[in-house]
Amino acid sequence: MGRYDEYIKATWGLSANAGQRVINFISVYWSINPMQSFVAEERPPSRNGLPMPLPKEQQQQMRQLISSMLVPARELSWIKKDARQLNWIAFRINGLFPIKQFGTIEKIIGKDKIIAQIDACSLEKEIKIKNLKVMHDAWKNTQAEDKIMNRLKGNDEKLKCQLVMEWIKKKKPNLLPNKALNNANDVILHFDRIEFVEIDKKSCMNSIMGAYNKKVSRSKKQGEKQCCISLPLKTLDQLNRMVENEKSSQAELIKNLIEKEWVVRSRRPDLYG
Repeated sequence: MGRYDEYIKATWGLSANAGQRVINFISVYWSINPMQSFVAEERPPSRNGLPMPLPKEQQQQMRQLISSMLVPARELSWIKKDARQLNWIAFRINGLFPIKQFGTIEKIIGKDKIIAQIDACSLEKEIKIKNLKVMHDAWKNTQAEDKIMNRLKGNDEKLKCQLVMEWIKKKKPNLLPNKALNNANDVILHFDRIEFVEIDKKSCMNSIMGAYNKKVSRSKKQGEKQCCISLPLKTLDQLNRMVENEKSSQAELIKNLIEKEWVVRSRRPDLYG
């Protein structure tokens, strides 16, 4: 336990086994509120160098404050020590749990900082629980939508991400990132910082994949030229039956037949020398 934690426990008369969450809450709440009603006159340090506890009445006030502001731990159980999730929450937390900027407090970072802000927010406990449910549902939606975003992964991933950049520039220029999105994870993390109302991920990905498929199709058709031929009905029927049996297209089947016939005929130098 750090010296700062010992100071908090000594000041507020907390027991030795007081949880870190309570200590973090007091630290944050103390930093953003004058707490004049809690601050007593200068108190001499005890023998171990720590301050003497505040009067019992003020300690009781703090215990009541803790009881009224901290939501049950089960409401926070979905928040993990996961960098992506914590960044996602940090981007949205001020909208649901507004709080004065409390800066940097010793060792209150990551998940602990998120929970400390929720605890120290002045909203009523019932509203905090409701807002946590809203945030949790939104996070589950984000995870479900990862399946949509995963369509970017695999073949030509960088090309697909370039198409995402082009789509954003055309459709939502205000959401254009400061740097290039080079892979699917870059895109996913960028979209994590965008509110759901701004972009329909499914619609976006359908548009991106449509553009990608067209680009691939055009690339495959380089060096080709369209031609139109007329065939007797009997021959056309035979062609269609061959196409169905071989699960091919008319163009692909005709190309293969011509290439095979060319191999045979090219052996006659008198005709194809």
